[in-house]
Amino acid sequence: MKTAEDHGVDPSRIVICGDSSGGTLTAGVVQALVNRRDLPKLRAQILIYPLLQYVDFELPSYQQNKGILSFSKERILILSLKYLNKDLSLMEAIFKGCHIPEDLRLKYQKWVSPDYIPHEFKKRGYKPRTTHPFSKELYTLVKPLLDLVFSPLLAEDSVIAQLPETFLLTCEFDVLRDDGLLYKKRLEDHGVKVTWCHLQEGFHGTVFLASYGKGKVLKKLGICSDLSLLRVALDGIPPWRDSKLLIKDLKVDEMPESYIVTCEFDVLRDDGLLYKKRLEDNGVKVTCL
Repeated sequence: MKTAEDHGVDPSRIVICGDSSGGTLTAGVVQALVNRRDLPKLRAQILIYPLLQYVDFELPSYQQNKGILSFSKERILILSLKYLNKDLSLMEAIFKGCHIPEDLRLKYQKWVSPDYIPHEFKKRGYKPRTTHPFSKELYTLVKPLLDLVFSPLLAEDSVIAQLPETFLLTCEFDVLRDDGLLYKKRLEDHGVKVTWCHLQEGFHGTVFLASYGKGKVLKKLGICSDLSLLRVALDGIPPWRDSKLLIKDLKVDEMPESYIVTCEFDVLRDDGLLYKKRLEDNGVKVTCL
């Protein structure tokens, strides 16, 4: 950012963007830059269905979308614990909230609470979570999950109030929906301008799919096929042609031509390879990179 002008970039128009865990990083980086007086102020941040907290895995969106296996709270914690080199046996206790001390629980309730989720987002069902005993050992092991790098929703008010204009996209059928709703509220409560786009029939990864295969997967799902990340950010919600058509309704032999990217040093590599085999076994054309 210090050398932006050397590369023909207007330093007053720098925007940081990220989706999913990239949204986590975007929010964290933007917060970290708030007090950097040696750098130009960011013009805006774009957060696409970001993961913003590891405090409550029983928010309405987690309960309502637990059946969407393509992106679940289990997958979130598996990847996160592997990143921290922690044992996966800790997952169940984290889901119960046993990693949060009472003093922090009271503090975080100001920012992470189902009470701040609008009623309209609870209509598909929600049951208040049960309180479980705190485990100091668990807290010590997974304390990094509460750092702002992982949980930017937990930033102090003094930081939130200085954040730049924000574009925020959430999807109804996404466990991370309520993370976005809670962050939206915090930003607006502190006078930060927020442009919010909610895809009523969207799911985690919707925008990513728009970039591949000329939008054929999204077209199959009834979503306008000519979307791109910036077009969503600038122009708003895409038109939907069939609100009842969800990804869970698709059968393998009905899938369109697919493009799959796998990486050798990636825990998800074999997921892609297995799905590639299933598609090809059912006569679906697959391009794999």
